Formats: sequence, C-alpha cells, structure tokens
Amino acid sequence: MSRFVQGFVFTGLMAISVSAQTEEEVAAERLTYIADNYGGGPHILRPSAEADNPVAQNIVADDHNEGNGVMPT
Repeated sequence: MSRFVQGFVFTGLMAISVSAQTEEEVAAERLTYIADNYGGGPHILRPSAEADNPVAQNIVADDHNEGNGVMPT
C-alpha cells in the first residue's frame, strides 16, 4: 500500500472516530442547549449532524435559524 493511501485511510479513520458521538453525548448536549447554554453545543454537534443524526441536525439548524450564541449587532 502506498504511503499516500495509508495516510488517506488513517485520516479517514481518525475523522470517523472524532466525529462519532454516542446517543448519550448528543442527548446531553441537547439538554445543555435547551437550558439556554449555547456555548459549544452546535459546534460540538456539527460532526454528528453531518453524519445524519436527526437530533444533532435539529439543534444545529435551530442555532443557525435563531442566531443563538451570537452577539446582537
């Protein structure tokens, strides 16, 4: 296997392990978000949203739609 392919496979595996969040982690971030703590939830949940987790997608979409966690101008 070439070095390029090895690097590509390794990078892909690292991305999967970093982005994989358990249902419990997503549920905990959801409760934090509902409690009006917008600090990290949507940014933390973005990988799960991109991996088609509907709960994470809902939180990220709501955050974007409502502008939560953004300083008003």
